[in-house]
Amino acid sequence: MTSFIRPSARDAKVATAMKAALEDNQGDKVKLVVGETEVQLTPRIVEIMTTSIPLIQSRTMFGFAAEEKLLTTQEAADLLGYSRPTLIKLLDQYKIPVSKVGRHRKITFENLDELRMARRQDTMRFLHEMADLEHELGIDE
Repeated sequence: MTSFIRPSARDAKVATAMKAALEDNQGDKVKLVVGETEVQLTPRIVEIMTTSIPLIQSRTMFGFAAEEKLLTTQEAADLLGYSRPTLIKLLDQYKIPVSKVGRHRKITFENLDELRMARRQDTMRFLHEMADLEHELGIDE
């Protein structure tokens, strides 16, 4: 399962308080108290929280994806910000491997990242070509 988080302004305020609390309590002594239940957090959980806090503070949408999980085309499209039909066209265009489960396409997170990087390289190539063309035509500033 892939989970996406779009932090609110309130989340950002809470994240700021969490950051201060985590900075004050270094090491293995980080505890979470919910009601009357107290839980000692593992270093890995603290690391996840510490990594997430800046994203929450800036109210940046982010997600968690299982490394081995196959994503549906809709999950993959949501992750990249494309419509599902556009994603399918791009998968075909860039020849990104997908698995078929029945009639449904599934894609690994790694292959999805490969598509993202290929698109980024194409965009950069296009921008360089446009800059070169502007320079040749003398319209660059």
